[in-house]
Amino acid sequence: MLIAPFTESRLYLQLKPTALRSNPFRFLVRAILVLALAVLACGEIFPFYTGAIAMCTAVMVWLASYDDGIMFRYVRNSRVLLGVRSRSYSVDLSHVPAFLLVMEYCKARSGGTLASDDTFRILAGRVVLTAVCAESTYRIIDMPFRLNGRGIVIRMASTPLQKQGVRTLGKITCERSVNSGD
Repeated sequence: MLIAPFTESRLYLQLKPTALRSNPFRFLVRAILVLALAVLACGEIFPFYTGAIAMCTAVMVWLASYDDGIMFRYVRNSRVLLGVRSRSYSVDLSHVPAFLLVMEYCKARSGGTLASDDTFRILAGRVVLTAVCAESTYRIIDMPFRLNGRGIVIRMASTPLQKQGVRTLGKITCERSVNSGD
């Protein structure tokens, strides 16, 4: 959220890390960031590990925001990643319920306690259930609302301004008030 307004500033372009265009350095930075996420997730180095993880992911989002192949070269036109990107909000909404459902299923199946051999089952079940839920909400909820919104915008763009309750005075546009009596 904070990066989007920042992208319009001159400082954003000045801070562009052009050194990451070299393959060895880019690989090193990616490896350090991913390793930092794994280490920080343990919560044993800093008492404020959640904030440290947020800062690490903010750096990753900042680097990816240049959309210039700084983090990853060949993902711009990847059909798989474009599909994941279009469903990212659905994934965000469905991953927690999917995790809880899979956890409860595994607990019920094993008699109330989880063992270490349930880890792969939980991971696989969570990924599959999240993918199914995300695809369902994308097709049933998200796409119809997008198409409906696009239709509204097209109709508004094709309707003359006078029919929309807007009158123009030269270069000035005035909204008609409900109480104005016009």
